Amino acid sequence: QVADMAWGMKCREEDLEYRRLEMEWRKHDLWCRWVDEQWHAMEEKAKQLEQIAQLSALLAGFALVAMCQMQIPDGVNGWLLVSFGTVTAAAVGVPLIAMLSSTLVLVAVIKYDPKVAVNAACPDFGTFWSTHCEADWRLSFRCFNISIALFLMVLGQVGWIQFFAHQNYVASSTLVTVVAVASAMVYFLYTYRKWSTFLA
Repeated sequence: QVADMAWGMKCREEDLEYRRLEMEWRKHDLWCRWVDEQWHAMEEKAKQLEQIAQLSALLAGFALVAMCQMQIPDGVNGWLLVSFGTVTAAAVGVPLIAMLSSTLVLVAVIKYDPKVAVNAACPDFGTFWSTHCEADWRLSFRCFNISIALFLMVLGQVGWIQFFAHQNYVASSTLVTVVAVASAMVYFLYTYRKWSTFLA
């Protein structure tokens, strides 16, 4: 009978130990799932920021090339040159803001480590994003969309300067402007309205 009692106590201790280990395994599994979710959210935001930064850099580069390599013929209206220079400068500066803001937020996202955060009692990535990154991301996204409008405005004015001394000057320049306006309308009336709320 004593042996049976000892055996029962031993079995109970082993059962309690197994349950304790099982609880630790579950906690570890939940922790691993949480870390995987944080990494997934980080990768998603990082790809968004990277795409906006790259496209903004392209727009700024195209606008800068258009301004630097433009051959301005004699006799072009002075106010047209003022408008072209102002819009082109804005078409370089605004996407530059979008690129720099996206890049800095991307650096912050990459620097965030969920393993360190959970050990240091820091907020999860969702809270970190909403408190530290959301405002800058919205700024980048707005500047990116504004830079598209500015770039198309540059395109609309290029023809009036580039084709000034050529035959069919008015027709060629008008067609370039019409294409620029049509592109802007398609983007802002369809693409932007469809995706802006979801992406921003």
